[in-house]
Amino acid sequence: MGVGGDRYDADAQYPVFAPAPVDDEYVAPRVLPPARAAPGAPSRPAAEPNGGSSNPHPIDRPRTGAHIMNLEASLKEAMNIEGAMGIALIDYNSGMPLGTLTSVNDLDLDIIAAGTTDFVRAKMRTLELMRLDEPIEDILVTLVSQYHVIRPVTSRSGKGLFFYLMLDKSRANLALARHKLTRIERELEM
Repeated sequence: MGVGGDRYDADAQYPVFAPAPVDDEYVAPRVLPPARAAPGAPSRPAAEPNGGSSNPHPIDRPRTGAHIMNLEASLKEAMNIEGAMGIALIDYNSGMPLGTLTSVNDLDLDIIAAGTTDFVRAKMRTLELMRLDEPIEDILVTLVSQYHVIRPVTSRSGKGLFFYLMLDKSRANLALARHKLTRIERELEM
């Protein structure tokens, strides 16, 4: 299926960013503070049996050794990008952030996540109507004082997730920020 389809297209040349089916048993892991974690729940999701390296798509690199980043490490790494104001990893299906970090006190990334999810869904519908069967690499919103970079997670383990990065335009190098976010996205292991 093309962009906006209901299932991951394993036969496509490139990964397709599409929502996971509602009836699927997969539940995306969440990073919660210990006080909010469910009793008896594991603190970290189990790793894929083969380390996540079975993806035949050329965009994914094997996730081994020092190149694996968990969610918390990924968010911290993204906040080290020059000009970073906030980062969230968002579930496309629910619009809920799986994890967030911000350097701005009054920045509510939960609200931003819901609005950004609607925006991403609308863009995917538009691409589908245009019959463009290409994956979204990233979406850029440029404001007077900020950049907002939206980057879908392309690995099978991150299916249906995307990063949202807010940057201070006066301090950020957009090309470098996009490059670093791409690296973080590719090294994320869920």
